[in-house]
Amino acid sequence: MTTDDLSDAPHDGSHGGPVRDAAADTVRNARREAMRAAARKPSQALRRLPDLARRDQPAAPPRAQQPATRTRVPRDSQLPVFFSYAHADMEIVRREVLRLRNAGLAVTWDQDFLGGSDFEQEIRRAIDAAGAVIAVWSAASVASPFVKDEARRAMAAGKLVTTHIDGLDFKDIPLGFGHLHVIALSDHDRVARSLVGLIGDFEV
Repeated sequence: MTTDDLSDAPHDGSHGGPVRDAAADTVRNARREAMRAAARKPSQALRRLPDLARRDQPAAPPRAQQPATRTRVPRDSQLPVFFSYAHADMEIVRREVLRLRNAGLAVTWDQDFLGGSDFEQEIRRAIDAAGAVIAVWSAASVASPFVKDEARRAMAAGKLVTTHIDGLDFKDIPLGFGHLHVIALSDHDRVARSLVGLIGDFEV
């Protein structure tokens, strides 16, 4: 047998040849697939980095709560304050009218009405034009039809501030007003804060 005959003889794989090459190709292909898979995994991990980074970041500190701002309304554009009261309490109410006027507020009450004017119409106009109506409950005013009518009109308009003076028995507050909080007329700070919500900020 010549050398050429040996080159044409079939190979059994014990000394290399086509069978061995096929096995090597299979191994190489497997390695390539493994490398491709390994190459794909980092990209998946990279896509998760933003989520991981956000997870590792410390929680942001809570924002400091800003103090509530109070709107200061120019005095020449403030709506007036109207007092509803019983005449038996006139001197007490007069002091409050002067106090608020000295603070720069426009204040109206029935003592401003001119002689001969229609009292009922003046009251209605004053209530409708007011930004706030202070009802002064007392032993006398809880029995006054006028004060109760004025307070109802103001309450319907969302501008009623209910106050009281000494000597009031709270169980005598007229029906329809018992659900409203009543503050002392002499508590100037609370009266002022009640008015601020209706007519804007001012200084007393």
